[in-house]
Amino acid sequence: MPCDVTVLVEQAVTALTVGDGLNPYFDKNNLKLENLTAGPSTFETSVPLDSNNEAMVFVRATDVNSIQQIFKYNIPDELDGEGKIYVPKRVAASQSDLDKLAEEVESLKERMAGVPR
Repeated sequence: MPCDVTVLVEQAVTALTVGDGLNPYFDKNNLKLENLTAGPSTFETSVPLDSNNEAMVFVRATDVNSIQQIFKYNIPDELDGEGKIYVPKRVAASQSDLDKLAEEVESLKERMAGVPR
């Protein structure tokens, strides 16, 4: 059974390809999602699922700095609540990132406390 996926491109990219790693997908308007130039835009596609009701979607794109990126999405696990995936891929902060941020906030608080107003 296929899974409807909305690909939300959040920044300008070139050479955008969305597929299964071997073959590009087509969107609902029969546009082949291969080597596209896209600004912020949305593509709706249908992704075939395997016998475990899972799939892997690969998105390849070149950003404005000419850096080629590849993003992998586990479907349906990495869909948001509305069936969307985001390009570039949104990444959750790690615990070490949060700890470092907390340390920086405490340091700023201490510095601010010592500055007369």
